[in-house]
Amino acid sequence: MKKRTIGLTTAVSLAVMTGFTFQATTGQTAVASVISKPTIKLTDIQNHWGKEAIEGAIHTGYVDGYEDGTFRPDQNVSRAEFLKMTATALKLKVGAIEEGNNWHTAYVKAAEEAGILHEGDFKAGNIGTTISRIEMAKIALRASDKELQKKEYSLTESTAMYNSVKKGLIQGLGNGELAPAAATTRAQSVTIIDRILGVSASKELPVDKAALSVAEVEMTGSNVKSFFNIDPRMIGSTWFLDTGVKAELQQLIIADQNDPADPFMHLVDISEWWPPKANKAKDVIVLAKFKVTIEDTAPKGIILYANQHFMLGDTTGIIRVRPEYKLAGAMEYDKPGVYSGYVAYSLEKLPNVRDRIMFTIAGKNYFLAAKEGEK
Repeated sequence: MKKRTIGLTTAVSLAVMTGFTFQATTGQTAVASVISKPTIKLTDIQNHWGKEAIEGAIHTGYVDGYEDGTFRPDQNVSRAEFLKMTATALKLKVGAIEEGNNWHTAYVKAAEEAGILHEGDFKAGNIGTTISRIEMAKIALRASDKELQKKEYSLTESTAMYNSVKKGLIQGLGNGELAPAAATTRAQSVTIIDRILGVSASKELPVDKAALSVAEVEMTGSNVKSFFNIDPRMIGSTWFLDTGVKAELQQLIIADQNDPADPFMHLVDISEWWPPKANKAKDVIVLAKFKVTIEDTAPKGIILYANQHFMLGDTTGIIRVRPEYKLAGAMEYDKPGVYSGYVAYSLEKLPNVRDRIMFTIAGKNYFLAAKEGEK
């Protein structure tokens, strides 16, 4: 069958209906310049947080306002729409829109050929589904890193989110919240694409420290790397404390009570009490999350005390964990079950960094985090 292209009139109509600028096409190759339209003064972005990015995107030409003079910045964006904007902004080679095909087909193909979209990036739903923040993060990260565009490189969700936050491509929604499954709006989309273009131009972007800390914990179970530049060592390790009794380390977190944006301070309560030997102005808080399993075979008449069996070395005091997050203080072997939660301690923050974090677990010392090469 002979391939045909949609004419210019049809492309202009699509742009007006969707609020996205389409490229004029001739034969099978897209013309680099966008369709020229009269400048429209947008009526709904004057006080919007994304105003600058929106105006920049319209000036660049990869997105447009609607015919009624609005941009609708808080309207959700589909996967297809985000790919279209990204492909246009990056000036990818986009084939003609063939008659009988959906308008997005050429843009999806261009993104796949460029390596910024890989098979499996979109799971449930279809190309018209609203794009999530984690899906957007994967595309943004690949678009700014040629190595990741290679087919042999796969990205887990936690790795994609961490590295996109570390590059400044993605920021939190407040207090470090990542919300990977949340929908993406038109304003958020153009903001992310503006950052992609910035990274491509070797521009250093601001990094959301709180979001990076949360993303690091999601990826590794700990934020000691970004906080002290040391490596977590024993996340996921299991200790057999007694017959039928075991404990697993799930997370190791540093929280800073002097940072109003710290995303982990909600786990503890220091409003009415602080360890007498601790320095509230200088110390940080170390939280270790353990899962303790007591089976029916455990010896009877024994109690496991959390702050005796899981103790931070060099601590300046015990910190109160909020009831909904804490590990039970006393776990009776007579009551089999799974107990999960945090123990917390204050720790002196040295002038530069700490080179290790040691815990005493059931009477033995373990470095839960240390510099690479440390024994």
